[in-house]
Amino acid sequence: MKTQLSIIGIVSLALVGFSTEAWAQGPRDIKSEQCLASVPLSRQQDRQIDALRAQVWQQSRHLSAQIERAEAELRALTLRPRPNGIAIARKEGDLRALRARERSVWVTYRLQVEAVLGPMQQMVLARCASP
Repeated sequence: MKTQLSIIGIVSLALVGFSTEAWAQGPRDIKSEQCLASVPLSRQQDRQIDALRAQVWQQSRHLSAQIERAEAELRALTLRPRPNGIAIARKEGDLRALRARERSVWVTYRLQVEAVLGPMQQMVLARCASP
């Protein structure tokens, strides 16, 4: 039993470490941002997209901080001499929910940006973003 809990703790720490590294970059699609830079925008569109980008970065930073706190709490739970499996599972669920919220923020941002663009601009963006 003790060995199983140790293994669970080690695996949890490894997952948290890997996820921290991956999520530090954020779920945003860098290629889409590069493609957006290639779309000719009016001044008004540029201002609207800048405002949307500032808003999404603020939301994302807030969620990233919450994710970091939850990951630290999960590490603390797994390092205890007697790890509580229920508390660990609950914290992992909290982390999944926070990450889903962060992905949702970025998806909403992409949809809002597309709504600012005209049909031709959307086509240019879609062509650039497609493989």
